[in-house]
Amino acid sequence: MISKGNHIKTSVGRRIFIVCNTLLMVLLCAVFLSPYLNVLAQALNDTDREGLGIIPKNFTLASVSYMLQYDGIINAFIVTVLRTLIGSVWAIIVQYAAAYALTQRQLWGKKFVLGLFILPMFISPGVVANMVTYQMLRIVNTFWVLILPSAFFFYNMTVIRIYIQSVSDSYKEAARLDGASEFNIMFRIYMPLSVPIIATVFLWTAVMYWNDWSTNLYYASSPRSERLYCLQYIIQLMQKNENYMKSITEGADHLTGGLQEVAKMDSESLKAAGIVISSLPMLVAYPFLQKFFAKGVSIGGVKE
Repeated sequence: MISKGNHIKTSVGRRIFIVCNTLLMVLLCAVFLSPYLNVLAQALNDTDREGLGIIPKNFTLASVSYMLQYDGIINAFIVTVLRTLIGSVWAIIVQYAAAYALTQRQLWGKKFVLGLFILPMFISPGVVANMVTYQMLRIVNTFWVLILPSAFFFYNMTVIRIYIQSVSDSYKEAARLDGASEFNIMFRIYMPLSVPIIATVFLWTAVMYWNDWSTNLYYASSPRSERLYCLQYIIQLMQKNENYMKSITEGADHLTGGLQEVAKMDSESLKAAGIVISSLPMLVAYPFLQKFFAKGVSIGGVKE
């Protein structure tokens, strides 16, 4: 850039770079968005999908309307929201407490505990061992199996621990001189100072809980636990189980108000509508929360 008076003159090479960079970003956005826009078009289109791109050919809300009236989707949405909120809060409490404890110099056996935390990252117990453990804890086919097993991730705990270590020890020393207990120091002094990293890990955990379907598949998929089905698990069933799709479409005439509307939707449209409904909340929330994700990634790259 060349400064001339009060104006800044951009060099030719700089202009070419800006144009090429902008075109590349637009191209990447188109590549990443086109699959989702195609699914959205399928959800808002009738049964005629020949040559369907990213814009609906024959617009109809029949599939989306029916899925929003389907009791299974409503129940799954409530379960998913509760699981995400309760699970994320519980995970933050567990991971923050572990991270704070491992920052204490006087903690006996700290390296041994860290080794125990790292070990599962390399040696996974597997589904059978997990199932036996969960059965002993009596949480299989209960709401708790959707929350408790995913409450601790070593990477998230490490990120919080690194952040806590960056806080000056003078706060802790002053609190101890005033007679504060270790719990008061942890929750009333260090936790408010750790809000940025806590918000970051909370968002990571919320996205994980929201998108998880394998826990339902392995540990809460029996017919009597159908009330525990999450949104993503229902989408998996819709994609792979035609019998489940038939159970969904039963009574469609009654809910949508007539055969004319029912004729405008089929299993593929219903699947697409389910995908849109399950993914839309996170897609709407992410642009507002992106700064926390970026900050969390940069914090996670800090070395001790």
